[in-house]
Amino acid sequence: MLPLPRPPGTNRRELVHSSRPLTVFPAWTDASLISREGHIPSIVWGPGGLEYAHSPEESILLAEVYQAVRLYALAAWHFTRSE
Repeated sequence: MLPLPRPPGTNRRELVHSSRPLTVFPAWTDASLISREGHIPSIVWGPGGLEYAHSPEESILLAEVYQAVRLYALAAWHFTRSE
């Protein structure tokens, strides 16, 4: 099993000043299969909230998309850099 390069939420705290807490994902995702069957650490992580996911009211703020892009890039940089 590969260790995570940094604790979840570290990059988020560096880039995003959000009142949303990190929490358990209250729905199913294929990350559970990847983690359980593939023994690959998995984090479900992305912009927006679940309140309206997959509903006619589903929407997302562009600011959250831009934040997510920065978070993904920073996470990839931390994961791939050599120490």
